[in-house]
Amino acid sequence: NQAHNPQSTGMILGSCAWTWPTCVAADVCEDDDLDGPSWAIDSRMGVAYLKPSSEDMLVLAVNLSTATVTRLEIPMTGEFQDGENSYLGGCTGDSRLLLYTLGTSLGLWSPGTPEELPVLIDVFTLAQSPADISDGTAGNVPATLRRVWEAAIDRHGNVLVFDYASSGNQTYGVCVIRAGLVPPAHLAPPPPPPAPTDPAWGVGTPACTASLCADMAAALQGAGHSGDVALVAAGGEVVRAHSAVLAARSEWFAAALGRWQGDASGSSSAAAPISIDLKWPAPVVRALLRYLYCGQVQLAPEPTGAAAEAAAGAAGLSSQAAQEQQQGGKAGAGSGSHDPPPPHLVLAQLLEAAQYFGLPQLGAACMAAVRAHMGPGNALPWLVYGHEGGGEALARLKRAALDYVAQHCSDIKRTHPETLQLLSEHGSLAMELMEAREEVLTGPAAKKQRQ
Repeated sequence: NQAHNPQSTGMILGSCAWTWPTCVAADVCEDDDLDGPSWAIDSRMGVAYLKPSSEDMLVLAVNLSTATVTRLEIPMTGEFQDGENSYLGGCTGDSRLLLYTLGTSLGLWSPGTPEELPVLIDVFTLAQSPADISDGTAGNVPATLRRVWEAAIDRHGNVLVFDYASSGNQTYGVCVIRAGLVPPAHLAPPPPPPAPTDPAWGVGTPACTASLCADMAAALQGAGHSGDVALVAAGGEVVRAHSAVLAARSEWFAAALGRWQGDASGSSSAAAPISIDLKWPAPVVRALLRYLYCGQVQLAPEPTGAAAEAAAGAAGLSSQAAQEQQQGGKAGAGSGSHDPPPPHLVLAQLLEAAQYFGLPQLGAACMAAVRAHMGPGNALPWLVYGHEGGGEALARLKRAALDYVAQHCSDIKRTHPETLQLLSEHGSLAMELMEAREEVLTGPAAKKQRQ
């Protein structure tokens, strides 16, 4: 069973409730107490309900934020009582639990008012033969069932029943009972968007947006002739851009260009382009400009096969080695004497640049790409780059890479053993990795006990 809502996601494992991001765990009961257990989750209230045994009416309510457990008793009725094999089938959006017994009964009970009796759902009848089995209809025609075996609530507030026929009949199926319940909070469809309050008429199509992106990309490509800003990348390569675009898209560039224009007041209009030195190589600068102009970045995929072997040296660059290579290439800028950096290094440096220039959306997109493309060939280079760098962005990169390497160490040794040499100069990082690996193998509880 899973709870899904914007604040929390949880899982039920055996007799334990586990919810994250708060990572609260509750030991609900002893495993020996479980006899036909059933669970239901109220994602609106953040409560998980466990009925440990199908043969008694005890329900344990687990607060998924505090891990506190409350004992409740379902009042017995003629249909729901001890020894009748009753189960929880779900929780409605108004916090009522769906109950069912093996055979004939469906009901609703509110744990918020535990003294009230369960209310029967009487929108179905029992079929006399398999030919009579049918769903309920919108015209209030009741569903016709043979034997209730399991039940659940769908996103429309219907009750879905697995109809288990008697031993002499092999007819099975799922029937839909249109009970009109409030859908579970995590399944309810999102509310419709609010009506626009702006009286202005909106004019535009997706084609207009695509055309705008293409036009801005063409403007960036032509900036070599018309750009009034010269961005000097590490290694000396100059990339031209337009000051109006940079200032509109980045507060950092707006401030830098404002200072330059203040210092250059009174100079002639034919002055040389504004020159800004950057510490990142030209591929990173071009990717940054692509984002500022078009709102998106496309990086080439990682090389494979023979191309991957040829790029193995570059693929293993740490942040310090990358910077040394960039500085060493300054004299040969534009000469093509150095191979382009691998995409994973460009992505790591672009993540760093996003934080430097105050572009949180670009940073989030970079981290999403890191997680999507993390693999045995780039995890250790990313780990070392994040370890050597500074700032929250590279700290996030390091954490993501550390988790991956700890879980996939064997794959890295088998497919990309050359990247392991990156740890030779980072003893403290190697120790962090060993601790993370140990936690993966033995679990945090065993590690805590040894400490």
